[in-house]
Amino acid sequence: MPSDLRHQPRDAVSNEIASNCLLTRSRQIARVLTAIYDEELRPFGINAPQFSLLVLIMELGPLSRADLGRKNHRDRSTLTRNLQPLIARGWVQEGLP
Repeated sequence: MPSDLRHQPRDAVSNEIASNCLLTRSRQIARVLTAIYDEELRPFGINAPQFSLLVLIMELGPLSRADLGRKNHRDRSTLTRNLQPLIARGWVQEGLP
């Protein structure tokens, strides 16, 4: 913690962090963007994380689930949950050379 914050009351420190924390701000922006994309993608029956997978697959081409999970920074269960609707619609195929 910067020394100038150490000498301020706890509420002032909390307010300073809340106002200037890059992590907090970027997560808030990400949630707003996700909500906007989710609303626009709803007629297609997918959500923002599923759309991101489609974009990544188009960008990278065929790759294993493990590689896709690593590139998308998702664990196996989250990846599987997001891939299922895409596979069901025929937008993504597995096991093809």
